[in-house]
Amino acid sequence: MAARRRPYLKPVDTSDDNPTGDARPRVDIHQGRRSEAIDAAEEHLIERDPGLFQRGDFVVRVAPQEIDIGGGEKALALRIVTVGPQHLRNRFNLSVDLRKFDKRADSWVSIDCPTDFAEAYLERVGLWKLPMLSAVATAPTLRPDGSLIDRPGWDPPTGVYYDPRGVAFPAVPRAPTRTDALAALDRLDGLIGSLDFVDEVSRSVALSAILTPLLRRAMTAAPMHGITAPVAGSGKSKIVDIAAILATGHPAPVTALGQRDEETEKRLGAALLAGDLVIAIDNAERAVGGEFLCQAVTQPLIATRVLGTSTRLITSNTAAWFATGNNLKFAGDMVRRSLMCRLDPGVERPELREFETPDPCLTALADRPQFVIAALTIARAFMVAGCPRAIGPLGSFGDWSRWVRDPLIWLGRPDPVDAMAETRRDDPVLSTLIAVIEQWGSTIGERRVTGREVAELAGKQDVSGKWENPDFREALLAVAGEAGKVTTSRLGRWLGKVKGRAVGGKRLVSAEMLSGIARWQLVAATGF
Repeated sequence: MAARRRPYLKPVDTSDDNPTGDARPRVDIHQGRRSEAIDAAEEHLIERDPGLFQRGDFVVRVAPQEIDIGGGEKALALRIVTVGPQHLRNRFNLSVDLRKFDKRADSWVSIDCPTDFAEAYLERVGLWKLPMLSAVATAPTLRPDGSLIDRPGWDPPTGVYYDPRGVAFPAVPRAPTRTDALAALDRLDGLIGSLDFVDEVSRSVALSAILTPLLRRAMTAAPMHGITAPVAGSGKSKIVDIAAILATGHPAPVTALGQRDEETEKRLGAALLAGDLVIAIDNAERAVGGEFLCQAVTQPLIATRVLGTSTRLITSNTAAWFATGNNLKFAGDMVRRSLMCRLDPGVERPELREFETPDPCLTALADRPQFVIAALTIARAFMVAGCPRAIGPLGSFGDWSRWVRDPLIWLGRPDPVDAMAETRRDDPVLSTLIAVIEQWGSTIGERRVTGREVAELAGKQDVSGKWENPDFREALLAVAGEAGKVTTSRLGRWLGKVKGRAVGGKRLVSAEMLSGIARWQLVAATGF
């Protein structure tokens, strides 16, 4: 009786021994050696299928998806899609001839990729050899060194996948001059010529909003751009849509600010995971801020919650962030991370106005290639000129300063960062801190007190039932109030957040503890 062959002694990859004529390389799955088969299959998958990538904790692909752009309209956007086991099975089947040993036939037979084979591969987080995908681009853009990404496909130095989606973009001038850059800036400025900016600084912020998404791949981080007006219908969304159309080919997707920070994080996290270049919070009805948004604007990697679950995943962050709203406000640390563009049409019903010029969004769509090249011409001309810097970079946003802020100043426009001064004055967090410090000084002075003592002073009443320190009470209710009372727990958390911050020459600091109880003191701030 002939001895039965022992499949586990065969080599794992026998791609040179495929008598069936199948063009796919052959990989045998041996008992007890599945990991080696996965290794071999991955090598062939990478060689034969250029459409798979790794991104953070996922194997992904790039594909068009339908998105909501508001008003009941949809658009096809190129997005990053997570690959699941069934899709990966198809990819393996197309790229590799997987085989297992059939004892009854006493031979190796081709099989469909087993589900657990694909699942095992997807769980190899950190061990994949697939190319890294950082972002998707549908228009030419810059690398951090100023060189162009203008060839379709995956760009190894940056991890950007560029697909122009059939659009033919003109060549970017190799050595444009300042005169060329001025003409290019005038062309972009023409897109927003019909909007009612309150000042030229706001116009500079709008130009920054247009340039930033197109050049975002060259930046580690970029400030959020806010567009505000006192009344609806003033053209706030047009600035965001123009920026999105030039950078992506379609208006910006619609995203609402959630009632809770956790809800907002999941909504925005979904857009981050999909690789959206422009992420806009539309018609924000409360102050824009919070820990997640502060991180999203400054950090290249973000840990975000997955929509519909409590799972947190890490993803790269190459988005340009926007927010619009009537009398929009930024709060807390978002103030130094944001630029505000202010519009004011000066009429009661701005939506009823008629313009002689075409809709700028339609113009941006019709002539998108020329406007994209205009933006790149500005950046390239600035680089050719040696990147002359008239002012120091904005903290946390050095790359943005180099590619957007500095070129605007170089071309004679106001510094868009000047818009931060008024935003800071409107900061509700700062306003409440100022109120507390002023009333604390009047009521307590520089005495060292516990949180309980502060709450008792705020709630103290005279014999007739009137509040003895009504202004102090109102100031504290805004930051530590619950059910009409100042609570020591909320007050302690708030003091922990604002301690040491100087306002008007004063600041609240931790004082020496007494019997293990924290005390607080109002002291003079140095440097005033």
